[in-house]
Amino acid sequence: MPVVPQQPVPPVAERERLVEKIARELSREGEQGEPLIFENSIQDTKKFFAIVVWSEWRFIPTRQRASIILEAYQKYDEEHRDDPKGPHLAMASGLTWDEADAKGLFPFSIYPHVRDGVDSQAIHNAMVQEGGIETASGVKLFFASRNSAEAALQRLYARFPEARWTLSERIPSAQDD
Repeated sequence: MPVVPQQPVPPVAERERLVEKIARELSREGEQGEPLIFENSIQDTKKFFAIVVWSEWRFIPTRQRASIILEAYQKYDEEHRDDPKGPHLAMASGLTWDEADAKGLFPFSIYPHVRDGVDSQAIHNAMVQEGGIETASGVKLFFASRNSAEAALQRLYARFPEARWTLSERIPSAQDD
């Protein structure tokens, strides 16, 4: 039988920083930035499962992400005793942006087409300000809904009418199910 070496556990201080950041994000609503937390209800119950999409996960072994998320919900509950979320959390998963994109969580994306006379750094900065994420292949602008993608596209065109943008929608194939 093959031996699968375990990845190292993040230092305690790093783990606490991650937990604190997720717990703070649980208190915010509708703001841009990371991490992005999906809370998906389980039909006919108060239970939900959480998916935390975050660039920081690239340094954390996949097997350790759920326990960090669970700890963050517990920390959130300490400050929100009147409306705790933790008891209703059925499952937690942490994904990087590339992992989430590969799983189809973001069917909408915006891509720039930089032309002569358009400052590529300004386009890059505008995408980051719209919630774009730095990846190994450059900044990416992902959206879970058409409405949020179209609103971002309008803001980008308003800032850079000389630029060209593409709003892309991934159509799931039968294999994606």
